Amino acid sequence: MCIQSDCGSGGSFVECLDGWISGYKGAGDIPDYGLRAAGMDINKEKIITIADKDGKIVGIYPGVSIRNLPYIMNNHRDLVESGVFKWCSNSLPKWWK
Repeated sequence: MCIQSDCGSGGSFVECLDGWISGYKGAGDIPDYGLRAAGMDINKEKIITIADKDGKIVGIYPGVSIRNLPYIMNNHRDLVESGVFKWCSNSLPKWWK
């Protein structure tokens, strides 16, 4: 399990955006967002969900990892002020850009 910056550079990026991130494996009953019905084995696949400040899910990304968060958050720039997003993006290691 990891929380915030303990989740590596992706976690630090989300923390910089004033967001929240946690990662876990084998946590028991977790919501599947209808992905099981679509034929996905959620016990083997990684899933990232993006929510707004009110907890409303605005994106579900199966098959990706925490390392993909900077790219994923490009799709959700409306959740963060542009100046903050740019500053946090610039703080990422060069190999993430």
